[in-house]
Amino acid sequence: MSAGPPLVSTLLILSTVLHALAVILTSFRLWFRYRIRRLWWDDFWAALALSCDIGCAIAMWTLTVPNGSRHSYIVSYWLGMLLYTCLIWFARLSIIISVVRVVPPSRCIHLVTFGTATALLLMWAFILSAKTIECAIDRSWYNSPFIACPIPPWVALGEVITDVASDVMLVLLPLRLLWRVKLPSNQRIMILCVFSSSILTSVVSVVHTAYIIPDSTFIGGMTAEIEGAVSLIVCNLLVIVTFLYRVTRGGRDLTDDLISAAKKTRSSRCLTTIELSAFGSRRTECTTEGTDLTSSEFIGTDVAGTGHSGPAHSSTVVTLTTDIGSSSSSPSANPSSR
Repeated sequence: MSAGPPLVSTLLILSTVLHALAVILTSFRLWFRYRIRRLWWDDFWAALALSCDIGCAIAMWTLTVPNGSRHSYIVSYWLGMLLYTCLIWFARLSIIISVVRVVPPSRCIHLVTFGTATALLLMWAFILSAKTIECAIDRSWYNSPFIACPIPPWVALGEVITDVASDVMLVLLPLRLLWRVKLPSNQRIMILCVFSSSILTSVVSVVHTAYIIPDSTFIGGMTAEIEGAVSLIVCNLLVIVTFLYRVTRGGRDLTDDLISAAKKTRSSRCLTTIELSAFGSRRTECTTEGTDLTSSEFIGTDVAGTGHSGPAHSSTVVTLTTDIGSSSSSPSANPSSR
């Protein structure tokens, strides 16, 4: 499918505007995080994605320069194809790591996030190596009138599948972790919309694939540029929303409020051990699991201490399990303590 001059100009302008917006938002993100001294690994991946986005924009304009050398076109195409692939996956890695910043820290969450990030890295390595091998083995496209590597259908299909699978993970994981967190409705809607926006890259990816099967076209290349820029914009939305939240809430941080709300909703279980003797209660111990710690001690009447003489008395340990915030308790005798 060929594109006429008006469509070419429109796509170039749209891609340039999106690239510029992505660069501005990412630069602001890095400056803002540095200013509040909260640079972390998600910002590292965002910075890598930013460098890839700048390279994609340069390669895009080099390919559209009239009367350029064939060698420069080939080099620009290789750079654009490889940097585009790195851009969208680095942006996804930034999003998945940023999840850790808005939920209470725990070993389970870290393991799930690490596993998801590892899956994303494997998908990125698969797509990047598949494109590189296919385009390097058959170099007949170097001499074609329209310089573009003919992506095999299995590679294009694999790219769509990995794009959709990764974006679904980026949407479902934050929703699952924040599902039971008690937030005001406006904050909940805002956070869910931010993470759900990752699905936009899947929509653009499907459109992009439609224009590279069976043969790559100019529109296919432009949709790749748009997908890369949109991916970088999406990965910065949480930081932009956080900044606006600080401005409108007098300096309060959105991520801190989310973590505080999540900690309050975590259930805490109180395990109380009561030792009962034949003459009265001797002592109680309370051990709490969760974020809120509660302890209590009760000293009962010790008849044996008043001079009572007799055989040694037996004791029974009773364990009471209580959920903090609820009035229910379930006593159970520990048979091993008899």
